[in-house]
Amino acid sequence: MFGLISGLENMFLIGLFLYFIRNAIYGRSILPAFPRYFLIIFSGTTLVILALTTANLGIALRQKWMFMPMLLLLGFSYVPRSAYARYQEQVRRFQHRRVRHFP
Repeated sequence: MFGLISGLENMFLIGLFLYFIRNAIYGRSILPAFPRYFLIIFSGTTLVILALTTANLGIALRQKWMFMPMLLLLGFSYVPRSAYARYQEQVRRFQHRRVRHFP
């Protein structure tokens, strides 16, 4: 039963990270360059070290969540803005152009 739950959790995370990868290919991150590269290098290094040193499934699941917040932060930085946010920006730009100058 525990293996089934962890498998479903991992399937959800794989789908989420595929979505993040698609957005990273076609979009821009809201993070500056240094934090973005730091998160990528640190998470990748941690992933490799923990994968090579862990043989127990329970410990692996716990260790996975040690670096998962960094990956989630990095992934969510590539999520595109909502349509409503784009609409608000367009309205703001339009209102800025319509400033009336009275003589």
